[in-house]
Amino acid sequence: MKRNPFIHSKDWDYPHTLSKRSFENRLRPEEQLEKDATEAMSLLYTIFKYPLD
Repeated sequence: MKRNPFIHSKDWDYPHTLSKRSFENRLRPEEQLEKDATEAMSLLYTIFKYPLD
């Protein structure tokens, strides 16, 4: 699960920090944030296109 790394900071040992994911994916942090945001928007669109009734 993704989280806002600026608001919800974690210890360096946490496996899903922005720094670790950027390093593992060989992306700059701003590219990783953009990738996360794109994924989140895609997920929201998928959820919102289905009626809740």
